[in-house]
Amino acid sequence: MAPTLQRVEPTHWANLLMQGAGEALRRYHRHAVHGLHHLTDVLDAGRPVVLVGNHCLDLADPLMLTVAVYRTTGRLLRFIAHGNLFFTLPVLRTLAPIWGLIPNRHVELADAALTEAGALMLYPGSGTEAILRSYRREPYRLKWDGKLGFVQLAARHRATILFVAGLGIDEMYYQTDVRMPASAIRYGNAGDADYYRGARLQIGAAGIHVLPGVLPLPVRVTHVISPPLTTDPGLDPDDPDAVAHAHVALWAESQAFLDAAVVARDSDLVDRGLRSAMSWLQRLGV
Repeated sequence: MAPTLQRVEPTHWANLLMQGAGEALRRYHRHAVHGLHHLTDVLDAGRPVVLVGNHCLDLADPLMLTVAVYRTTGRLLRFIAHGNLFFTLPVLRTLAPIWGLIPNRHVELADAALTEAGALMLYPGSGTEAILRSYRREPYRLKWDGKLGFVQLAARHRATILFVAGLGIDEMYYQTDVRMPASAIRYGNAGDADYYRGARLQIGAAGIHVLPGVLPLPVRVTHVISPPLTTDPGLDPDDPDAVAHAHVALWAESQAFLDAAVVARDSDLVDRGLRSAMSWLQRLGV
């Protein structure tokens, strides 16, 4: 059966639970959002907005952002999520639609969600950026090669595109150089262990990272929302050359914003201590 778009009820017990978990994580990570006015300005003007961001192997990052935006604007952000992970695993496949998640590769649902909610967030790098990237060798690198969907989505709706830089998310868990067992990859990816072969084990405050959002390392996490990215209001979503050109320009602009945000990020003693310890472990080749 094809998935359908489900209405999001903020007072549903699953969303109240999600909000509580998000608030706890925000306190734990001393979470802050900068540039939120860039989002509220677009929403207040009644224009659709597509938010894109950098990605890591956890849901604590979007969860904290969702709660912060909801507390400020009264809107629960909808996200495009990994179809195999969130829509095939027991429990998650029941909760995902209630949380307002949209399975990837379902263009019609993304269009409907953006039309209905006026805002939709996605991670163009998806699993390539979150799972296969080596955080120590490619810190805060956007892996958007061939990821044209968000450009076409924005063009179809004449939407504003905002980039959301997630700072501290690469350090929420320590990514080792130990390869993840194929059985674990197979379980999380609907029986397919080949696509994410080479993924590395991560370690949090409670040991090996198995359950998303459960006891990450207490680094400081900050989200910085960019001003509107440079887009052509007349871009034809069905013109592959124009879309490819726009994609490269948006990718470069987003990476430049992320680089600047990483350099200027807020920190504290706990955060600096943890990042220093990770750096030493990396030098030791762990």
